[in-house]
Amino acid sequence: MPIHKLENWVVSGTPLRKDLKYPPYPEKMSASVSNDIHLVLMEHDVIRDPYIRDNFRACAWIGETEWCWSSAFSCEASPEDRVFLNLEGLTYAASIVLNGEKIAEHKNMHRPLRIEITGRIRKENRLEVFLQAFDRSIINTPEISCFTKWADAIYDTELCRKRTAGRKADYTYGWDWAQGLPVCGIEGNAFLEIYDDCLIREPIVHASNDGSVRLCCEIESAFHDLHTGTAILRVIPKTSDQAAAESRIPIVIGPGTEYYEFTLHCDDPELWYPAGYGKQAMYRCELILEIDRRMISGSVSFAFREIEIADHAFSDDQGEYRLLVNGKPIYAQGVNWIPPEQIPARASDKRYKTLIRFARDAGINYIRFWGGGIFERDLFYDLCDENGILIWHDFMLSGPEVPGFDPTFSREFNTEPEYQFKRLCS
Repeated sequence: MPIHKLENWVVSGTPLRKDLKYPPYPEKMSASVSNDIHLVLMEHDVIRDPYIRDNFRACAWIGETEWCWSSAFSCEASPEDRVFLNLEGLTYAASIVLNGEKIAEHKNMHRPLRIEITGRIRKENRLEVFLQAFDRSIINTPEISCFTKWADAIYDTELCRKRTAGRKADYTYGWDWAQGLPVCGIEGNAFLEIYDDCLIREPIVHASNDGSVRLCCEIESAFHDLHTGTAILRVIPKTSDQAAAESRIPIVIGPGTEYYEFTLHCDDPELWYPAGYGKQAMYRCELILEIDRRMISGSVSFAFREIEIADHAFSDDQGEYRLLVNGKPIYAQGVNWIPPEQIPARASDKRYKTLIRFARDAGINYIRFWGGGIFERDLFYDLCDENGILIWHDFMLSGPEVPGFDPTFSREFNTEPEYQFKRLCS
């Protein structure tokens, strides 16, 4: 399937407030993806590094500006092709305009945007992504957060009080380890998917220690009628190119998107254990579709492991709470994981590899993934697998209260932060 990356972006800004003094900045600034407006402004000598001293205080105006990320690109797509636009890590409130037509809105830092643009694409195109650091409609929600004093880089602290009414990482509004920055940009990749056959999406493996493997996925098709073929499912150890198990299943694929499940059995699988308790045996599950003499493939890594919590009460005062991996008790030696950078686009792959290696070398086999951050890139989870580190993954936005749990919370009670904090803890 052809992937067309969108590069060579130009960024421009439009002030949103008349009562705020803005520093001079270029009318058009070159940028790449993945990137954040802070990094673009640093590259063009408009601001200094906000991590150093109190430079972050001079960044509040960034959140009071609408930033336009624009890219001109060519595209060769046939009438039979399906074309999808993918924008990963949009931060935060986004309007997407293609060739002068608004095609989407997006207000979720935690989920990518994928939208079909078949029929809207031309040979020469212009994509504009209008971004604002905040969604100001959250001001109208009744919920009040008690975390308001760590946001010196945010002009309107009322946005911080209502942070969980939106879908932006909590720490970006300020936390005890971060002063808060109006992060804004395309934090991930930007690309087009173009295909005229089918696509394997969202593969997930469910494996048991007895060797049973079940692959669940969606198959998205550009076909206009039914096509028959063969699905080949393989399980391959990471240390080998030879399949440990393989099955061939007849398959029928029609128009649109359908959910599929494929199963096989792997004899004598090698189990995965946390660091210090055994090997980190990893496998790859590969699905190949043979349709009309075409080969469409997808794969996902996984491990054979079974994890459970042994929670038994011996009496009213005594009991056990143990972590078991493959039936073996594990002494969890853990740390708390927060985003490695306040500006996600600034975190390099090398930084992830270094941090996880440090954790492994320190004897860590267990990471609590903090819910006030972001869903990490695949590299983070792969590194934890490779280094024998378990993950306890919080729900996102699990720090302050979530809107809707108590509609009277701020309407009928004292809304001072100190009072709210006492009430939450009582």
